Amino acid sequence: MARAGLAAAETSRLARLRYDLALLTTEIVSNAVRHAGMQEDREIVVRVTDGERIHVEVLDEGPGFDRPTAWSGVDTTHGWGLQLVDRLADAWGVERDGPWNKVWSELGSRPGA
Repeated sequence: MARAGLAAAETSRLARLRYDLALLTTEIVSNAVRHAGMQEDREIVVRVTDGERIHVEVLDEGPGFDRPTAWSGVDTTHGWGLQLVDRLADAWGVERDGPWNKVWSELGSRPGA
């Protein structure tokens, strides 16, 4: 559903960054589903803003977490999601937005993006 939302909001710049945006968004949404204790009565909200950078926010009602300062707990099959976000996004972060846990990422500040 998140990828479909990105496709529906597509602009020419979003089209150029489509695959990176889809990958970043999918990783963050997957983490929200897996780690936020998502149940049928909870929701995940995805917001996309196309400004100086393309800003994607994923909000969930989970307990939240702090942005990792070091990459530990990564093995050959699990734990790569946020490390991938860290390497691919121009910027990203974690914060509380009222009752929501918000993980955001930005793309598009690189030359030619």
